[in-house]
Amino acid sequence: KISEEIDDKKSIVISLENMGNALMEKKDYQGALKCFDQSLNLAKQIGNQKTVMGVYDNLADLNHLLGNKSAYDYCRMYSDLKDSILGGESANAIAEMQTRFDTDKKDKENKLLNQEKEIQQAQIGRQKLIIYASFIIGLIIILSSLFVFRAFKKEQKAKQLIAEQKEELDKTYHQLQEKSKEITDSIIYASRIQRALLTQE
Repeated sequence: KISEEIDDKKSIVISLENMGNALMEKKDYQGALKCFDQSLNLAKQIGNQKTVMGVYDNLADLNHLLGNKSAYDYCRMYSDLKDSILGGESANAIAEMQTRFDTDKKDKENKLLNQEKEIQQAQIGRQKLIIYASFIIGLIIILSSLFVFRAFKKEQKAKQLIAEQKEELDKTYHQLQEKSKEITDSIIYASRIQRALLTQE
């Protein structure tokens, strides 16, 4: 209800101001003055500063036409109120811009922090991958080295065994040759003795 009453009074203020302007054009200055005064009082009641400023401007013009000194006062009140309204609007605009700037700055800072976190996480993941890869490669190298070492040891052992077996075979072969020579010498000696005995007979 209060808002409806305010809206109604706004309409009345505008109507009175329009009537005042119309009467002023018809040079009904007293009627215009009455309309402007009523419009000014209602505008002040509802706190409509812009309408008050407009009525001050109209009253300044009207009193100037009437030759009243109050024209200067209304002109000054119009100027002061205009500066106040514009100053308030400027302050609101600056505050709104500051709020928007702070919000944008905070958003950018949050985005930058998120990007830095993503970069750090990526770096940590890359470092982990490098560590895991290095560990696996190192393990493969160690296992390969052990395998090669064991294979080398087996090969060396096999070569040593073959050399020992060859040496044993050579030794056995020499022993057989010596035995064979002894047997052959014994047979030859026995043959000589036998021939000598046969010759004596």
